[in-house]
Amino acid sequence: MKIYIGADFVPTDINRILFENGDMHSIIGTQLYSMLCEADLNVFNLEAPLTDNDTSIDKFGHNLKSPTKTINGFKAIPSLLLGLANNHSYDQGYEGLQSTMQVLTQSNIAYSGAGGNVNEAKQPYIFTKDGIRLGIYMCTENEFSSASVHRAGANPFDVLESFDHVQTLKEQCDYVIVIYHGGKEFYRYPSPMLQRYCRKFIEKGASLVLCQHSHCIGAREDYEAGTIIYGQGSFVFQTEYFNNLHDIVADSLVVEINIDQDGVRINEIPVTRTEVGITLATQEHAQLVIEMYNQLSEDIKNPHFVYESYKYFADEHINRYLREFLGRSWVVKALNLLCNRKLARLLLGKTSYLAIQNYLTCEAHYELFLQGLKNINHK
Repeated sequence: MKIYIGADFVPTDINRILFENGDMHSIIGTQLYSMLCEADLNVFNLEAPLTDNDTSIDKFGHNLKSPTKTINGFKAIPSLLLGLANNHSYDQGYEGLQSTMQVLTQSNIAYSGAGGNVNEAKQPYIFTKDGIRLGIYMCTENEFSSASVHRAGANPFDVLESFDHVQTLKEQCDYVIVIYHGGKEFYRYPSPMLQRYCRKFIEKGASLVLCQHSHCIGAREDYEAGTIIYGQGSFVFQTEYFNNLHDIVADSLVVEINIDQDGVRINEIPVTRTEVGITLATQEHAQLVIEMYNQLSEDIKNPHFVYESYKYFADEHINRYLREFLGRSWVVKALNLLCNRKLARLLLGKTSYLAIQNYLTCEAHYELFLQGLKNINHK
């Protein structure tokens, strides 16, 4: 059994016509396309709803969508499974998600990770060949796309449920792959908490955990009997914003997985961005990418490094979070610029910092704070 797994796969204005024409050779290159045609299963993350209507929900962040005609590009890839467990699958609300699932069904393209409610969204995809059963479980961090008992959406990661889902799936299958849509964008290492989550998935029976969403290549960890890859980078996701980020998003990994009665073998294949998509990296460039990847993987063998690196990363980003407590009026923005973007630190004292920390860490305060914010946003 040969499987290829890539991360974010999104038609944008830069390559929309190529998708609509089904020109996958131009989007990913002839050599990579030929490889996908020889696979038993190809798995990617569909990071945007396929819809022709604008039904954007209220959220913090970009609302993505791609025209339904871009399905022609996906139809050109054989044996395709698209994941919908991500933070953008509900960007166009119920109508957008329904349109996406309908277009995929009509095109005979399998999907997993989203549904009309959380019970549908959490259903895994099971693939069988040569007597081997492989289960693929997809979930996403909780942003604005999460399904619930009463709402359609993506399968949300739930610390009380998701690990049990994987354990149950392992009882039904020979091998399990978890695709976890989470981790901080443009950060190559796992946070201490992300590392704990991914290790727990391995302990519950997963052979491989793939973290997507960071848009950059991360580190690999071989843990107990499984493997964790903390970031594949994007697959095809061409935007002007990403183009301006240069090196950190320039390369990504397609993960090749070979499974037989002897077990699971994993091989990382570097790909690099082009003007309209990606292509296999040259041998020389691929070697440089793998050397960097190996160094990242070596770094996280030291648990102290994982903590210290994330602590430094948090110091770089804390002002961005604190300023939201002051609002976004032009007065606040002007004062913040005059204060070298440290207005929040000048206005919030030690007691306020301790209170905010308590609200975010104490379960009772966190739940009440979050519900109160949801109530405000729904009014």
